[in-house]
Amino acid sequence: FVTHVRFDTVYYTLFKCNMRRIADYDHLSHYLRDLYQWPGIGPTVHLQHQIAKHYYTSFDSANPKLIIPKAGYPNLGAFHNRAAKFPMISEAQDVHKQGIAGNDAVKGTKGEFVRGASNFRNIITADGSSGYKAEAGRYHLIISNNCPWCHRVQLTRHILGLQDVIG
Repeated sequence: FVTHVRFDTVYYTLFKCNMRRIADYDHLSHYLRDLYQWPGIGPTVHLQHQIAKHYYTSFDSANPKLIIPKAGYPNLGAFHNRAAKFPMISEAQDVHKQGIAGNDAVKGTKGEFVRGASNFRNIITADGSSGYKAEAGRYHLIISNNCPWCHRVQLTRHILGLQDVIG
């Protein structure tokens, strides 16, 4: 969610990830609005005053005049069609939303958040022994060329020789 919510406002314009915006993908834009409208999420997102201001004033190499856009922010409170398109997912999300507020299983003894073990433990292997075979055209890497973290991902992909497999 944190990457998606920043994409149209920051990555698309400032970092020139300008093939398409999230708003240009019907399913992704509805998904983004659905997540934003979950209880407790929307009030934590301040696109113009925190997110855009931070990025547009911190990356002076991409924005030397430090101009912050006044318009063009997505309307995340707009209608989304996810409940109608995916009723089973919608029901599961309702159960998940109810469990978020009172879920003591993710708290440690001092009340701190404790991350559970991830279900995603497999890696991409050349022979497919992990269940995920390295195949050209199967995996796509979408990154911003002038983001320092994305640049590291690109370098790692080249060092590992995966540029022909991960496009």
